[in-house]
Amino acid sequence: MEECNELKLKVYGEWGDSLTDRVKIALKLKRLEFDYVEEDPMNKSSSVLLYNPIDNQVPILLHHGRSILDSVNIIQYVDEMLPFNHPIMPTEAYERAVVRYWCHFVDHKLGPAVEVAFRSWGDDLVEAVKKVHGQLNFLECELREGFFKGRKFYGGEKIGMLDIVIGSGSHWLSAFDEVAKINLIEPKSFPLFSAWLGDFTEQDVVKDTIPDRFKLLEFISGFRSMMLRSAEPLLINDSRDHDTKENEEGNDGTNHNTNENDEGNEETDHNTKENEQGNDGSDRNNKENDDVVVINVVNPDAINEQVQF
Repeated sequence: MEECNELKLKVYGEWGDSLTDRVKIALKLKRLEFDYVEEDPMNKSSSVLLYNPIDNQVPILLHHGRSILDSVNIIQYVDEMLPFNHPIMPTEAYERAVVRYWCHFVDHKLGPAVEVAFRSWGDDLVEAVKKVHGQLNFLECELREGFFKGRKFYGGEKIGMLDIVIGSGSHWLSAFDEVAKINLIEPKSFPLFSAWLGDFTEQDVVKDTIPDRFKLLEFISGFRSMMLRSAEPLLINDSRDHDTKENEEGNDGTNHNTNENDEGNEETDHNTKENEQGNDGSDRNNKENDDVVVINVVNPDAINEQVQF
């Protein structure tokens, strides 16, 4: 990479950042030398604030002191400035439009879905993985029967823009699979995409750019542990709320039984009252009987039958 040293290129980026890796891969494919400044995402330098005052994000490409922002925009800029040495964008207008569309899809559909999965666990993680699979299925279909059918790479026989945009974050997927014990990219479900990913990661320029796997696994494990610890109070509160709700439902049942008992007692009191009223009736009848003179008519013959002399 000694052909264009006079371009005086400098890249500001972050370790493990897939957007930064996009720019690095593109510049290496173009055989362009560049100075690289690694930024701390928690403590960005004054240069980042100076060259990208809008959102203070990397990557930033400096070319003769002028800043170019956004990874896809940077790659297109470099490709248009130096169309030789491995063209990255296709030359035909329609294909360029198709590639731009799918780059937008990756950044606004697939990427956010993967980020949600990365920050999820339990049932939420299961649902998040399903959404990632749904997005990957679109890319699989494009390789199977869409515009890119029959190609080794989305760019043809060589890595192109869409390959760089998709593939630069692929190492995160495999590492996340290992940490979270899931399978974001299932070879059986996505055979063409899996084959493409294998070919992409075997490229020397890719191997030379992506982070060390052990370091990446360590980072992801630490990040997920931190996320889980920060979520523990929420999980505990959810559990307490659930138990409280069950207790309230249990109390409702107890109150219901108590009400039934009260109703039963009321019925008993009612029956007792009726019995008392019945007794009152008997007493009243007895009183009435005391007031009435009863004259028994006795058959003399019956008496004689019972008493024998």
